[in-house]
Amino acid sequence: MSLYDILNSVDLTLERNVKSYDNSFIDKFIDELKYYLLMKQPNSKNLSFDELPKDTIFYVDYIEEGYASCLDTNQKFSEKYEIPQSLLDTSIKCGGTYIQFDGNQYIPVEKPNGYTL
Repeated sequence: MSLYDILNSVDLTLERNVKSYDNSFIDKFIDELKYYLLMKQPNSKNLSFDELPKDTIFYVDYIEEGYASCLDTNQKFSEKYEIPQSLLDTSIKCGGTYIQFDGNQYIPVEKPNGYTL
């Protein structure tokens, strides 16, 4: 388990259990630290629009700082992709969503058969 995974677990636990946690100094600090660690991971891909796979179904892990952190559902050991939030359909507000490019933007789709996190 990576430091990022530990921080993400702590962050989610605090969000669920402490009402004043959301947008607090600690919440913002943990989010920035998670983002920094994510970008330093060797399997993280922060690609331009032209480089993003267009036929892939992604799992949105979370959205912050204008990017959706997504996992490629076509790969057994999935790479993380940072997709600009501006390319997401406005109905996509948080993680836990499967998305695919429709020619204009990434829209919600059904979970692919056989995919497990």
